[in-house]
Amino acid sequence: MSNQDSDRETFTRVMVALAASDADTMPTTSEIDQMADELIEWGHRLKLEFQRATISDRIAMMLRAEMELQLAMRLAPTSCCTQRGAANDADPAVLSDDDLRERLVDAETFVERMAA
Repeated sequence: MSNQDSDRETFTRVMVALAASDADTMPTTSEIDQMADELIEWGHRLKLEFQRATISDRIAMMLRAEMELQLAMRLAPTSCCTQRGAANDADPAVLSDDDLRERLVDAETFVERMAA
């Protein structure tokens, strides 16, 4: 976790505690922590959704041949890991454009998440 992420989580926890202190009935410390955890988790999910949307927008401009090449590169085994094909993995050449685009978005999102 970067310093910026840590600072954001600390700020979120302080703001939740301050907001809870204005409530009619004061929540317990564990309830405040739970609210903060849920808010932080929501922030992480939102960040991932924006990341995926950005990748999807970028891929939407690619030609089919480019998508097939990118997907093949993303699914190729590397020195650090291998990706086993599932029994239901279809040849990219027989996938519809939408299915191919979705698979590439999934692969690109996975790679970017692992690199972070």
